[in-house]
Amino acid sequence: MADAQRPYPQGTPCWLDMYADDQHAALSFYRELFGWTGEPDPRNEGYAVLSLDGKAVAGIGPRMPNMPTRAVTWNTYFAVDDIEATAERIDKLGGTLYFGPADVPGVGRQLLAADPATAPFGLWQADPFPGFEARMQPGTPVWFELETPQGPHSADFYGALLGLEVPKTPMEPDSYWVLTVHGEQVAGIWQAGHTAVSPQRAARWVPYFLVTETDAAAHQAIAAGARLVTEPKDSPYGRFCTLCDPQGAEFSVITAPASA
Repeated sequence: MADAQRPYPQGTPCWLDMYADDQHAALSFYRELFGWTGEPDPRNEGYAVLSLDGKAVAGIGPRMPNMPTRAVTWNTYFAVDDIEATAERIDKLGGTLYFGPADVPGVGRQLLAADPATAPFGLWQADPFPGFEARMQPGTPVWFELETPQGPHSADFYGALLGLEVPKTPMEPDSYWVLTVHGEQVAGIWQAGHTAVSPQRAARWVPYFLVTETDAAAHQAIAAGARLVTEPKDSPYGRFCTLCDPQGAEFSVITAPASA
């Protein structure tokens, strides 16, 4: 298992969480699917940190009363060095601040916001918790992709907010941008079509979780109440598919290419 950097560099996706309508059902679904462990913590408003072999990989909390009414999503958090300074730019750049910056005592500082296309995201300042403590093993997130009808605007927003380069990809220059930290590609922005973004499926960050076998993971998820969004297919990056969990949150599973 690869351990995480401490802390993650500015602009790197460093944590995932969701605030579920039925937290216990969400916990049961993901623990069975990915082998996670973890329970709600009454000292932290019932928020549950999920782990693999004792290393944190994601969080699931109950929906809070002050949260906006919209479909449940996985929230991607980006590491920042100064959360207050970054938060001040959100409104100026056309985003919306939902919550924070706020202390998570003994752990760090967080906020939740939405980008100009209303896709939720978070910021995290480690103090000392870095976020993901395990990487590149089955059950851990390995990619983060924004599906949005405002691709160029979103690329400009995240680049300006986080101080990142967000170049177009040569193969898809009009539809795909890549958030880049010190030369490393850390997340993607996809200009989604009408079938991918609608009133029922708003702009959203979709995490990709590494699995041993994509088709088997999809079958297991569907048997547990998930819905298949895109059929499993092969790509240069591995075989993957997208699912919608019983809470309504979309996620993808991917198997590393055979040569990886």
